[in-house]
Amino acid sequence: MGDDWSLHTFKSLELGALFPRRVFRAFACVALILGPWCAVAQNSTESSSNEPLAALGELVDSGRISEAERIVKQTLPNSAMEPAQSGFLRISVYDFAWALVGYSYLGANDYANAERLGKERLQVEASADQKSEHLPTFLMLMADVYRLQSKHAAAAPLYQQMYRLWIDDKLSADFIDNTLVALAECYIALGRQAEAVQILTPAKNPDGSDAGIAFHEQMYNAYAVALESAGRKAEATHLGAVIDAQSRRQPAANQQDRELFRARLLSAEGSYAKADAIYQKWIKYWESSSAPPSIDAKESLEIRTQALAEYTHFLSRRGRSGEAKAARARWKAMGCGLGKGKCGWR
Repeated sequence: MGDDWSLHTFKSLELGALFPRRVFRAFACVALILGPWCAVAQNSTESSSNEPLAALGELVDSGRISEAERIVKQTLPNSAMEPAQSGFLRISVYDFAWALVGYSYLGANDYANAERLGKERLQVEASADQKSEHLPTFLMLMADVYRLQSKHAAAAPLYQQMYRLWIDDKLSADFIDNTLVALAECYIALGRQAEAVQILTPAKNPDGSDAGIAFHEQMYNAYAVALESAGRKAEATHLGAVIDAQSRRQPAANQQDRELFRARLLSAEGSYAKADAIYQKWIKYWESSSAPPSIDAKESLEIRTQALAEYTHFLSRRGRSGEAKAARARWKAMGCGLGKGKCGWR
């Protein structure tokens, strides 16, 4: 990766210093930004065109995703139609409305419609402006659609494009945690373990200690699994212990992160029984354990439902659609819903 790697190291230091993990997740997981987006859509008085958008959350949570898409297509066919926003909080209604619909299809395991929407939006952005500021939203959606179907060879180039945008200072740091973790997953699944380790290697503090563990657990946990996959098991075990000790979350939350990453890799290689056992383990664990202490209630709910959310994709890909539907129903019964701004689908 050459010069890219030097820039990566510098930007990793910058990321650890300036962008807590929750800031990233507020943008990258569409469910977590829906709350402020709805406020923009509902409170704006500049344009009556926002009024149809206010119902999107209810529509997607009731399973009427195609109806929600029709409303967005009529109201915001392209970014030029986005209503002007005022005040300190400026949110791209265009990005978030389309991402809500796309990730709702994905969360419902409707990969065909999620892929169709992602391709359509990328074509719109390409025809409008090759340097469109809206491009990362739809690159991420399209890459996630492929990755969650274990199509890592198709997903990797899209994540690489996101990574290149970050290196070139053309991508908000809001996206980078998920981009690096997802790209590393693709690399490992494709047998490129050394590259996975390289892109996840974290910056160090001047005293040699790890920087930013307390706010970037997702990346550190993925890094531990990448080290393990590269045959560096002693280092992986040590790092796992350091993460568990320094994280603001209880150890079980980080252990779940690492094991679910392994489950996705096991599924990609065809070790379905082992992957299934991991999902079942963590679903049962959180059913009998109290809510984990966390920065906020939303993150606690995400931690408790993460295995269940990922399990729906595993089941759907295995053709176990009835079980996938039941798992989604359990997810919603625990208080999750994209339209409610809770529990994004990874």
